[in-house]
Parts: sequence; structure tokens; C-alpha cells
Amino acid sequence: MHGEIKLGKKWHPFKGEEVIDWSRGMIWRATTWMNGLPILGADRVVDGVGNMQWKILGLFPVMKASGFNAVKS
Repeated sequence: MHGEIKLGKKWHPFKGEEVIDWSRGMIWRATTWMNGLPILGADRVVDGVGNMQWKILGLFPVMKASGFNAVKS
């Protein structure tokens, strides 16, 4: 897939892919560029537990979050 993602105050184009398992959740990963450097990221929700991580050059973390969602359909 492709689209735009907001980093800071600006929107940046990204390319990504997503895998969905309707009974367990999804995993999404993408790459965008900011100030000439690649930023690689991934979001996932599997069995109600979410995780997100974005890194400059795939090495240096710039954003990270995780948690549990008690609501599961």
C-alpha cells in the first residue's frame, strides 16, 4: 500500500504492506523518508495486544508504544 503519514507537523509519503488474520489481528510495516533519512516502522495488534515502533535508519527509535485492548470481537 502507499499513502501519507504525519510525522511532526508534516505529511510524508510512505510505502507499506499489511497482513491481516481476521481471528487474531494485523501487522503493518512501512517506510517513509524525513530529511533525507529512511524511517522504518511497524504497527501490530495480535490477540488484543498492540505494539508500534518507528526507527530512523531502522536503528534509532523515534516512537514506540504498546498496550492491551480488552475489547475483542
